[in-house]
Amino acid sequence: MNPKHNTYKSDVFSLGCILLELASMNKLNKAFDYVNCAINFNEINSNMFIVARRYSEKLFNMLNWMLKLEEVERPDFIDIAKNLNKFEKE
Repeated sequence: MNPKHNTYKSDVFSLGCILLELASMNKLNKAFDYVNCAINFNEINSNMFIVARRYSEKLFNMLNWMLKLEEVERPDFIDIAKNLNKFEKE
């Protein structure tokens, strides 16, 4: 049995990581163990705390959505485009 995988949702996660790194101004090098294919979500969450203090709730919510661990809960680019107005600055 081959699991169905949405590569676009993986790309959204990767973009979310890049945006998180830029917004928090912290490198996420401790967040990823490439040898064991593991993610340290404590490291990601500590950077999300920085984003929550520095930026709008909308940016925090968008990044939180993009960085969902479960692929079925994570948006693809079409989902983001359809919901972008929820995250736009008022």
